[in-house]
Amino acid sequence: MRSRSRRVSPEQTRCFRPMIVSMTHPPFANRHRGRLGGTRRFRRAHPWHGTPAITNCQAEKHSMTRCDFNRHRRLVPPGFAVVCHAPVASPRLVLSSPFCYHRRSSHHRTVLPKTTESLISTHATERTPSARNYRYFPGWTMLGISAAAQFMSAPGQSYSVAAFKDPMRSTLGLSDTDYALAYGFATIVSGALLPWVGRLIDRHGARRILPGVALLLGLGCVAMSQVTGLAGLYLGFSWVRSLGQGALSLISAWLVGEWFALRRGFATAIAGLGGSISVMCFPLLNTYLIHEFGWERAWMVLACMVWTLLMLPAAILVRDRPEDLGLQPDGLPESSVTRKHRSTRSDSTAEWHVFDVIRDRTFWKLLSVPATSGMVGTGLVFHQLALLGSRGVSPGWAMALLSLQAMVGTFAALGAGWLTDRVHNHYLLVAAMALLAGAVVVVAVMPVAAMAILYAVLLGLHGSILRSTGSVVWMTYYGRDNQGAIRGVAMSVMIFGAAVGPLPLALSADYFGNYTAALTAFTAIPLAAGLLVWTVPPPRSAQVS
Repeated sequence: MRSRSRRVSPEQTRCFRPMIVSMTHPPFANRHRGRLGGTRRFRRAHPWHGTPAITNCQAEKHSMTRCDFNRHRRLVPPGFAVVCHAPVASPRLVLSSPFCYHRRSSHHRTVLPKTTESLISTHATERTPSARNYRYFPGWTMLGISAAAQFMSAPGQSYSVAAFKDPMRSTLGLSDTDYALAYGFATIVSGALLPWVGRLIDRHGARRILPGVALLLGLGCVAMSQVTGLAGLYLGFSWVRSLGQGALSLISAWLVGEWFALRRGFATAIAGLGGSISVMCFPLLNTYLIHEFGWERAWMVLACMVWTLLMLPAAILVRDRPEDLGLQPDGLPESSVTRKHRSTRSDSTAEWHVFDVIRDRTFWKLLSVPATSGMVGTGLVFHQLALLGSRGVSPGWAMALLSLQAMVGTFAALGAGWLTDRVHNHYLLVAAMALLAGAVVVVAVMPVAAMAILYAVLLGLHGSILRSTGSVVWMTYYGRDNQGAIRGVAMSVMIFGAAVGPLPLALSADYFGNYTAALTAFTAIPLAAGLLVWTVPPPRSAQVS
């Protein structure tokens, strides 16, 4: 069969000067994918000599390469690099390479020799019509959506569900044990699903996933309003916990990680303010709704809030990555310093897959931090009334300390985010473990009740570092490509640790009549985790730069 040549019009020759490209094999021109067998010949026109050269790539070994701009994956011959450009209405591109080929599609992609990749001018992307002049960086809108996602994750969070405990138990005729077992089962289900949810986000992006999750979370609230027995409670809790506590928190962190790089820690802290405001608002709101309208209608109100405040804005405003709009993370121009920073990071993190990460020793050392925080922190908060009561603190004062802890964590999170962008992340995680161990020591040896304030402050500072640095560290070490799946594994471990956390203190009180044995163990565990993280090397990108 005679091969068909792809013609290049004079207009295209002017648009893409100094490149004149003619493909002589249709499969090669179509995404360069498919079977690699057979002789594939393509014509390269040299702009200076005007004589086309025929290159046979039958014996070349092709490999999948990821672009540095839009991170698309292309099957390319060895010795070539992929450079992608955002969709354009009328392609006009200026590149500084004589050897290349170009494919017309929704994304204009160019394959360049690696030796000439450094010759690409930043004006190549600046001259594309897709690189619009935005009056402000759209990443701030994505940051607001991330904060809204954390705010509206309340229907699946413990501080919101706690208000429904007594009215639902009395109506359904359930015991405390039945209610707690249903909630614990839902927590385990949520943790088990998070790695799968993370991979789904990496594959399809938040623009598709977030509106669907918000829609399903609202339907879960409607289902909770129709619960009539224990089986329905198991199903409803699993529904709202998996989507609220799990998926929405994961999507919020994913969006921040995609839109911010140099200011990622500070942006994560700002997005975390949505969760802090949610803790302050929803317990009071749920109590009012239950008292005025009943718990069934209260769940319906939460469903309407999720659909109105999250689903609609997410469906209209969310974009997955700044590269899709011809922009760069943080909204900064592509300066030489930024290019160097991004290239060193991509060299060390682009190839990390979730299965490779799981086999990495550094990952398990870092994973000890969320596991320890989930277990020790949840155990302390769960038994806080009893722990502080044994030291002479009244129940009312112990509950007020929870609010103090939340306030300290909220305001300190901004400072922790600022430090996250300027200090090696594993050092901050060591500090978080030291603060957690210090809080345990304070509650274990508290000589006077007034030291409970120090205990609350230490826990609040620990939480601020965990919400900012603990979220950013996975992208710092393993990049953006599979951050959803990696975060999902980390959050699963933290949730499983939280499910186990209250048990040691309860066993210590039952068998020994005090909390000394459990508190001793809770002091040693954060110190051991801190020593493990101290031995973690800086990310490879930091070593290169």
